[in-house]
Amino acid sequence: MVARRSVPPGAEYRYAVRPPQRSLPEYRPIQRQRCGRNLIQFAIGWNVAPEARALVRLTSRFRGRVLGELLRIKNGGKRISWSRAPRSLRAEVALMAGKDADGRPLEGHRHTEFFVWYEEETPSRLLVWRDGQPFDADEEKAILAAATRELSWAAPGDDADAWKVRLIPLDHAVPTPPGFGDGEYRIWKSMTPYVPPRHYLRRGTVRMGESVQNQVRRELSLRGVVRADEAQVTVDGSQWVAVHLPRGKRTRRSTLGDRRGYRLCIEFAEPVRGPLRLGHSSSFGLGLFEPATEPLT
Repeated sequence: MVARRSVPPGAEYRYAVRPPQRSLPEYRPIQRQRCGRNLIQFAIGWNVAPEARALVRLTSRFRGRVLGELLRIKNGGKRISWSRAPRSLRAEVALMAGKDADGRPLEGHRHTEFFVWYEEETPSRLLVWRDGQPFDADEEKAILAAATRELSWAAPGDDADAWKVRLIPLDHAVPTPPGFGDGEYRIWKSMTPYVPPRHYLRRGTVRMGESVQNQVRRELSLRGVVRADEAQVTVDGSQWVAVHLPRGKRTRRSTLGDRRGYRLCIEFAEPVRGPLRLGHSSSFGLGLFEPATEPLT
């Protein structure tokens, strides 16, 4: 009875018409803007961790992308470079560019700075910080827009696109890194290498007035740190690192590790408030220090 039947006895076929499939809009998470912040944090995602000596490549390229987005926003949605922008537009983005409308560096460290935060010697966050005036709505929008695309940390060349990181905005509930809050600390240690802004060797001999320790104390004094001349500066090691160079001074291999950076420990006579960053390219992540003790206040 069932030899040539496609269904068992008592069973039957039933058919249903599949409903038409509706196209669903692509979901994109929206990062809410919170005006009035001085610090915006991103988690760094990578397949290959950025090299320590390539840190400045990452921060300077992100800064360039942020500046481009801000110029676009201020220019009514049209792309324009800083060099071609009118003087009035340059003045509007001065705090992000780090220079005034005439190209002169801003004084008083009022501009936006970019750092990489390390945890267990591994890059974990990219920090966008400005001491003083908080980011406005356009600036925050530009910073978030710049993070939507992957960013290469490799040197210019054929393999530059192979070494990229992803930046994921962190919620405001994520605590700020130590040293970026209201606490004051007496002992600070290097998170990223300190590069002396001035040459301290002459024909292989150390110029005592330009030693690493004296340059650190001089810069601390210029930044208004109390009793900076009494700070105890200890050198714990060194390594080659890339530094930030103005566009007009760059070459193809100019940022492949052309300055020696030092790991330092600074002990102050009185507690100091952070963030503490010193030396060459300190606005691009070099010379960043982390507190080595619990806050005193």
